[in-house]
Amino acid sequence: MITDEDLKRFWETDEGKRLQQEFRQLQPQFDRMLDAVRHGETLGGLGWVFPLDMEAEDYVPIAEESTSTAKADVAFL
Repeated sequence: MITDEDLKRFWETDEGKRLQQEFRQLQPQFDRMLDAVRHGETLGGLGWVFPLDMEAEDYVPIAEESTSTAKADVAFL
């Protein structure tokens, strides 16, 4: 079993520090994706839903552009 102490030691290694740097670089994209998913509920209220098989690279821009009913209609169409 991996303990908290094991994890703490790992994050202090060179490999752990390298992974932390990579995670920091990915954070902005991850935040955009989470915001898009959260916005999906608002879009549902406007009559739109994302297909389940839609890729994040496709729905993130649509969610970001859909700031009103008219803009959602344009983005989805």
